Amino acid sequence: MKLLNDFYKPFVEGYQKKNIKEEYLKDIKNEKEDDDPVLVTAVGGVRDYFFDLKNEFSLNASQVKHTDLEILNLPKSYNVDEIKQMARRFFEENSHGAKISDFLKTEKAFPDKNIFIEKTRRDDFDY
Repeated sequence: MKLLNDFYKPFVEGYQKKNIKEEYLKDIKNEKEDDDPVLVTAVGGVRDYFFDLKNEFSLNASQVKHTDLEILNLPKSYNVDEIKQMARRFFEENSHGAKISDFLKTEKAFPDKNIFIEKTRRDDFDY
């Protein structure tokens, strides 16, 4: 038993060090994002606007389901007024079954770029 313990101990210690380091880096990143008052205010404003859209378009709980992490990247790339305008446009164009989480989807290669907003911008520019 001692041999097995001696054999696996370096693997366990290495995993623990790696896991602790990743959690530490994640916590530091979250603290930096939480400390930005402009970003916190923007996320709060967008979240409140989604609540207004819920009432206006009579959205159910599954359509409104989203997380603040999904909203977090939007104010970094777009101003709050543009986000609100595009969200309203999204629900006007997709009146049946549209979800906030669908509106918040980002491009895989560019996580700070919103799919709907970028597509709408391109379409408006082409028009």
